[in-house]
Amino acid sequence: MKIIVTSSVDKASMNILESLIEYFPFEKEGEFEGFPIYVYEDIMVITTKEELTKSNHLENYFMPEAWFFASRHESKTKLPCLTVHAPGNLDQFGIADPSSIKLALMKLHELTREFNLDYHVSLEATHHGPTSFKKPVTFIEIGSDLKAWNDLKAGEIVSQAIMNATKDITFESYGGLGGPHYAPAHTKTVLTTKIAVGHILPSYLIGDITEKVFEQVLHRSVGNINKVIFDWKGMKSIERKKMLNICKKLGVEVVREKDIKDG
Repeated sequence: MKIIVTSSVDKASMNILESLIEYFPFEKEGEFEGFPIYVYEDIMVITTKEELTKSNHLENYFMPEAWFFASRHESKTKLPCLTVHAPGNLDQFGIADPSSIKLALMKLHELTREFNLDYHVSLEATHHGPTSFKKPVTFIEIGSDLKAWNDLKAGEIVSQAIMNATKDITFESYGGLGGPHYAPAHTKTVLTTKIAVGHILPSYLIGDITEKVFEQVLHRSVGNINKVIFDWKGMKSIERKKMLNICKKLGVEVVREKDIKDG
């Protein structure tokens, strides 16, 4: 069973929930926290009354093979966007599923073009919780203001992307390192090659990254990862040197984004 999580206190989440129910043949099967549980094939949709980033309690009630969080995205720029990322912080990383992240991103990109929706589509660097889950967690989000959160087309697209992400398809997986928060180099790689990227650590965190922290990028990912894509130009020379040394010590293969062939 795979679980899609929505939150009653998240307007984008409720928008996505409505599209999931409308466009897929989910049926009601019980309740959780006073809200209906919906089931379709091996996929369950639940709603919590808590903020999604603070929903660590869910594992006390459910133990799926994977979690998919339908969420709002917030930013100071208010840029209309649809994003995908794994949860985590320097203290603890959630488990990333690079293949699910890729499947979600590909569908977001495809449908925004098909629907002619003027939203920025990208990966995001790993951030926020929940981080304690024993199974992979993927966040698929609508940003970045009330207008976008209530946009029915955006809700439909994200619902389709989440369902696409639940498919059992596996890609060659890497970690990501360097660049800004919205990871343009890694986004391009995922959209134009057969490669998937899980956890992404942006350049602004490199000063705080230790070997122990970086090991989580590798081991807190489905299948464990021993390859990392560097956004070479997105890092300063001193940042590259530090991370190349860490990768060498850990026996991690380093690939430059520009050296990856399309296809």
